Amino acid sequence: MSTLGVVASAEPCRDRAAWGTAGLRYTYLFKLLMLGESGTGKTSLLQRFERDEFNDDHLPTIGVDFVVKTCSLPNGDLVKLQIWDTAGQERYRTITASYYRGAHAAVIMYDPTRLDTLQHVQHWLSVVKANVRNDVMVVLVASRLDLKHTSEEFYGARTLPRDVERRLHKDDVAGPFEVSAKTGEGVARVFQSTIDKLVAREVAIRGSSQQQDKTERRVSLVKTPVKNSCCSS
Repeated sequence: MSTLGVVASAEPCRDRAAWGTAGLRYTYLFKLLMLGESGTGKTSLLQRFERDEFNDDHLPTIGVDFVVKTCSLPNGDLVKLQIWDTAGQERYRTITASYYRGAHAAVIMYDPTRLDTLQHVQHWLSVVKANVRNDVMVVLVASRLDLKHTSEEFYGARTLPRDVERRLHKDDVAGPFEVSAKTGEGVARVFQSTIDKLVAREVAIRGSSQQQDKTERRVSLVKTPVKNSCCSS
């Protein structure tokens, strides 16, 4: 598994326009969605990944928030992530669904201390299927890993619904990953694994496209013999 490096100055770049003037040329551009019920830790996970910070008092996301993160691969290639943090409240779902188009991956989060959030995982899988491209990568993430040894509820919500289990076995869903935005444990692994798979998929697609272009060029260079026309009297 490759190791990602963050491309940034000493202070995190919060001005989105600044990335356009920084002169960074990315090799890959991926759009990620953060989905799940309200209060499952989507924003906390994103803040830990983006700025390596944790704020226990942040307000719930209203509508959609947007973050840009650029990471480097071991070979020097840059990966630019456009991460859309969506509100989990039902009243915002009509609004947030309009931002799903073109997503390469969807991170679905649940809170193991709240059984209802796990029961709604199947709903979010259906939302992804209905609104996002067929080849979207789905990543299942369980938050609050720091409560694993202190919360009885944590163990009560670890059994996945059968439909989700079946999709996991069919490789339609990656995970589940256990993370703690509070301590940072497991956070990098989620995004590193996601980026590795997206890059591998993109490399395969580009390789197939280049091979097809070469084949078409070879075909176009082959001279098609012209038959002589003749007339009989």
